[in-house]
Amino acid sequence: MIDPFPLGSSLTEAEQLHEQLRKTGPALPATDPDGHRVWVITRYDDVAGLLVNPRIVNVRPDGPEGSPGLKLPPALARNLLNMMPDDHRRVRALATPAFARRRIESVRGIVQHHVDELLDQLDVSSDGTADLMAGLTSPLPACVIAEVLGIDGDAAARFRAAAADVMSIDPSDRASNAVRVPAMTTIVMVLLEVIADKRANPADDVISEWIAARDVDDRLTEEELTSLAFLVFLAGFENSVYQIANAIGVLSERDRAEVLVDIDDDARWRNLVQQLILDAAPGSFAIRRFNLDELVVGSQVIPPGSSLYLSLRAATADPARGNRPDLAFGRGPHYCLGADLAVMQLDITVRSVFRRYPRMQLVTPLDSLEPRRSWRTHGPQRLPVNLG
Repeated sequence: MIDPFPLGSSLTEAEQLHEQLRKTGPALPATDPDGHRVWVITRYDDVAGLLVNPRIVNVRPDGPEGSPGLKLPPALARNLLNMMPDDHRRVRALATPAFARRRIESVRGIVQHHVDELLDQLDVSSDGTADLMAGLTSPLPACVIAEVLGIDGDAAARFRAAAADVMSIDPSDRASNAVRVPAMTTIVMVLLEVIADKRANPADDVISEWIAARDVDDRLTEEELTSLAFLVFLAGFENSVYQIANAIGVLSERDRAEVLVDIDDDARWRNLVQQLILDAAPGSFAIRRFNLDELVVGSQVIPPGSSLYLSLRAATADPARGNRPDLAFGRGPHYCLGADLAVMQLDITVRSVFRRYPRMQLVTPLDSLEPRRSWRTHGPQRLPVNLG
C-alpha cells in the first residue's frame, strides 16, 4: 500500500508520489491522516469529470455535525468550501465580481508596491545571504489580501502578525494549536471589527461590496459574510506563500542566462509563468469531497457518502490529458476564485526578484531544504539565498 498523505515531502517527492499513485490505479482505497477510510482518484478524465459532477458535494450527505470537507468552528463553516450546491451557487455568484479579472488587474500596483517594499526591507546578513521565505514570500500574500479586503492601519498590522503566526507552526504537531488557535481567533476578530467599521463607513473594497449584499439585498447571512472574508484569507494565503517560494527555488536552479532572457521578453515570460503554476504547485489534492451516489471508477465501486480525494497533481501530469486544460486551480463550480490574483502575485514577485538580483543563488538545493511538515502543502520552511 502506498501512503498518499506523507508529511514533509519536497516538490520532487510529491511529483514522484502522485505519478506512482496514478500508475497504481485510477481509484485507490486509503486511510487519511485522521484515520478515516477514503478514496484517492488519480486520472485526468475521472478527476476532471468529478470536479464538475453536481452529485459530488463538499459536505458529507446525512453526515454528523463536524463532517464538512474543511474543519472550522461553526461561525466560520458557512463558506464556499463547506456548502451544498444550491447555497454554493448563491454565495459564489456574490463573491465572483470581487475577483473578476478586470478588478484584479487594478490590484497590480498594490502587489508591486508590497513586493518592492519587502525587498527594500530584506534582512541581509554580512555575507550577502537572506531568507526570502521570512522576508518576502511569507508576508506578501497577507499584505495583499488585507488591502484587497479593505483592512488597513492597526487592523492590518494585527492581521499580518496573526498570519505570520499561522505560517510559523508545524501543522503536524498537535501542540501547535497553542499558536494556531489564538492566531486564527485574532484573524476572525479583525475581520469582525473591519466588517463593523465598513458598515458605518463603506469604501471601494471587497468587504464593503459583500456588506451591501448582506444588508441591502439580504443575499448573505451574517455567518456567510464573515466566513467568506475568512475563506479569502485561508484559501489565498498559504498556497500563494509556497507557490512563490517554490517558483523562486525552481527558477534558481535553471540556466540563469535563459531565465533572464525570459524575464525581459513579455511573451516568453507569460508562457514561463503558466508553466511555473504547474512546476511550483504547492498543493496536490482538491478539498475533500463526498459522492451522493454510487461511483464506479475503473474497476472500483465506491459506495455513496465516501470521502474522495481528487489528485490534481496526478491528473494534470496524466499523459492522457493531452492538450486539455490543467487542473492546478480546479475546474467547474469550485474553480479557485482567487486564481488570477495568485498568478499575478507569482508573476510580479518572481520577476521582481530576478530583475533585482540577477546573480542570486540558493544556498542549498531546493530539494534539500527542510520542507513544511504537511501533506496538504509542499514547500520549504526557509528559502536561504545568496543575493550575489
